Amino acid sequence: MWASSFFIKEPRTSSMVGWHQDAYYWPMAPHNSVTVWLAFDDVDEVNGGMKLLPGSHRGGVIKHRKSLSTASVLTLELADGSDFSADQAIQFRLKAGECSLHDDRAIHGSPANPSDRRRAGLTIRYSGTDVKNDLSVNPNFKTYLCRGVDEFQLNPIGVPPTTRYGRPSFKAVSNEEAGKG
Repeated sequence: MWASSFFIKEPRTSSMVGWHQDAYYWPMAPHNSVTVWLAFDDVDEVNGGMKLLPGSHRGGVIKHRKSLSTASVLTLELADGSDFSADQAIQFRLKAGECSLHDDRAIHGSPANPSDRRRAGLTIRYSGTDVKNDLSVNPNFKTYLCRGVDEFQLNPIGVPPTTRYGRPSFKAVSNEEAGKG
């Protein structure tokens, strides 16, 4: 595991994610990464759920260009004339707690969220240990071995956190102490 982050689209937001491939952004080789997208809210076509082009991971990495959309959260997206049809995309529909997985070469994107519902998910990025990150581009890169043995030792290993973060403790008070007595 080498990265995780929340992707949240608040209700009635115009932010969208243009068509792209994650592999184009990541200075890693070979392309052998997967993203787990864990839904924290119900996600569908109404609140800006992701769409993906089935089989697009088999076509290799396609050239991207600077995004021309001011609503796109990405600076780069697939270049005009790229050999794909957005009409063939499938819509992800996930209940909170469900997840999707996609290859780093899969073409995907998501529209704005015009609904009254938030769309939140956590991405978790995984690669095989045979994948090397270009540390000259991303010098702070670290990996965290989830299982098995790292036989290749191509990337710096991060130190797992040891501090436990629990729920804050609150002192129970009576109604009298709270001024409601």
